[in-house]
Amino acid sequence: MQYTGWVDDCCPDWQSEIPERYGSATLADLPKPLQERFFGLPTDKGFFLWGVPGVGKTHAMCAFAKDLWTQGWEFRRITYEQLCLDIRGTYDGTTELSERTILERLWTVPKLFIEDVGVTVSLGHQESDFSLRTFTTLLDQRLEQCKATFITSNKSLEALATSFDERVASRLCQACDVVCVKGADRRRERNHHDGGR
Repeated sequence: MQYTGWVDDCCPDWQSEIPERYGSATLADLPKPLQERFFGLPTDKGFFLWGVPGVGKTHAMCAFAKDLWTQGWEFRRITYEQLCLDIRGTYDGTTELSERTILERLWTVPKLFIEDVGVTVSLGHQESDFSLRTFTTLLDQRLEQCKATFITSNKSLEALATSFDERVASRLCQACDVVCVKGADRRRERNHHDGGR
């Protein structure tokens, strides 16, 4: 089976990476303090946004990605589960790419957005050795190459340290400005205001 998840030209336009649902996301949608923190980020540092589901983490990340693209930065966006599925596909022959090729394309892109890290493992449970190795290798390579990484999770750094290990939490502190996103679940509020439609 031919694998079509990657293109040779990295992020020729933001629409190729941003889901349609978040295509209208802009920095103006975000709280002023978060905008200011974004503008103050060094070029080699991203955000670790964490909070309960539905508070707007993905919306914010898509707004950041679009703004960086307009500044001329190439970026790539992927969910952590999709990354793991892509790599597992190299083991069973569903892709012609190697594990290293998949990871290298994420190591080298100037700005990388990884959504939903650690959400498939319940609180208090351990990630697999495969997941730990994948995430640690990715973070290490990007830190060494001074590439900015933006990450979302429903778990705090402390919870991720339990799910992965302390090395991951330490690396995230170095790679990212850590922000707890608070608020109500916007999806539920929207559903309530729409009368459940």
